[in-house]
Amino acid sequence: MKKIILCILLNLTTFVFADNFINKTLDEQDDLIKNVETQVSKMTDIIDFLKIDNLNEKNKIVELEKINKDMSVKLNEMFENNENLKLALNSNKEDTSEVISVMGDMFEDIKKLSKQKSRANKFVQIAIPSTTIPLALVGLYLYACTDYKELGKVCCVCGTSLFVGGELVWNGGKFIFKLW
Repeated sequence: MKKIILCILLNLTTFVFADNFINKTLDEQDDLIKNVETQVSKMTDIIDFLKIDNLNEKNKIVELEKINKDMSVKLNEMFENNENLKLALNSNKEDTSEVISVMGDMFEDIKKLSKQKSRANKFVQIAIPSTTIPLALVGLYLYACTDYKELGKVCCVCGTSLFVGGELVWNGGKFIFKLW
């Protein structure tokens, strides 16, 4: 009986130790399964992110290809425009020389008109006093030295008024047109 009890005890201890070992191994396997599940979840997230990133990259590539195509079209348009401008420049060389000669003639005409303007200005500057001052002087003579005081007064006032009015209109008008 001792042997039986010893066998039973031995079997019981073996089961107890084996049970602890099995529980510990099962716990380790549960931890390992949880760790693998976490890793699988992370890998799934990374794969999803990479899929989205891949789609974004494909969209960017499509956009870049479109931009490249548009730039090629614009570049071709610019080359054509440049060629057209070269042709226009070559054809306009003759027109340019004609324009230059016409402008030279215009400058000659401008010089002539400037001289005429200067002469007209001098004429008016001489004409206003030479026509109005004698009238004022005659009026002054008639008023001071003769019996025609009323006529002298009118002539003096008219001559002076015409002189002052003419100078104001002529010089004031030039000043106003310069400002305008």
